[in-house]
Amino acid sequence: MTDQSHRKKAIAALYAIHRSITSMPHRGATPNIEFVFTIEDMARDPSKPLWVLARRTQDQNLWLMPDFGFWSWNVREIGPWTEVLSGVVRREEYEPWETKKKKLIWRGKLAYAPKLRRALLDATKDKPWSAVSAIQWHDPHSMEVDFLGPVDQCGYSFIAHAEGMAPFTL
Repeated sequence: MTDQSHRKKAIAALYAIHRSITSMPHRGATPNIEFVFTIEDMARDPSKPLWVLARRTQDQNLWLMPDFGFWSWNVREIGPWTEVLSGVVRREEYEPWETKKKKLIWRGKLAYAPKLRRALLDATKDKPWSAVSAIQWHDPHSMEVDFLGPVDQCGYSFIAHAEGMAPFTL
């Protein structure tokens, strides 16, 4: 059985690289290079030069690529990357930290990292400070009740990333 999630990440990363090269005004000036990228959430050996989707501050040999998600997610409710970033910036301008909901927010699919994500759901169940919920992406009811886009998640003081890192910071 193939891992469709990793396949989608790899194709999306390749598409993002292709898009960046083909959108250059002077493609002939693009240097001919070889590189290695990983779609794993954490590089196994951060001392090696790799292109990655996430890194820690101390991992100086790792080169960040933009988040693959907006090339591979088939979720209209999220929207294009540039619109999400613009929406986050606008929201942060009018919604100061003090007005954010003092809750932990997380939305995600349990099939990816199920033990870790199930533990997050169990630890936060019925807590007054929790806005943690799993999403069933292909269930219209779940999408209506549980889905909360990236811009709306900025209305919360605490955003969880179950795997312990995030691909970008603003």
